[in-house]
Amino acid sequence: MDDISRREKKRITSKGVRALRTQPGWDPANYRSPDPQDALQSLAAAGAQHRAYADASDCSMCQAERQRTKDDTALCEVHLLEALGL
Repeated sequence: MDDISRREKKRITSKGVRALRTQPGWDPANYRSPDPQDALQSLAAAGAQHRAYADASDCSMCQAERQRTKDDTALCEVHLLEALGL
C-alpha cells in the first residue's frame, strides 16, 4: 500500500502551498490580472510613437531641430506632441 498516511500527505501539500503563496504572483487571493485597457493604451501609444518617428524622417523642421540640438532622435514640436499622444 502507501507508506505515507493521509494526514502526512495533507501536511506536505499544505507546506508546499504555503511556500508557493509566499512567492510573488502565486497567491490567488492577492493576484490581480493585468487590465486589458492598460494593454490597449500602451499599444496605441507605441503605435503613435512609431508613426511620429516615421513621419519625422521626412520633416524639415525635425531635421533642423536635430541639427540644432545635435540629437539624432530630436523631434519638432508637432511630431513631439504626436509621439507623446497629445
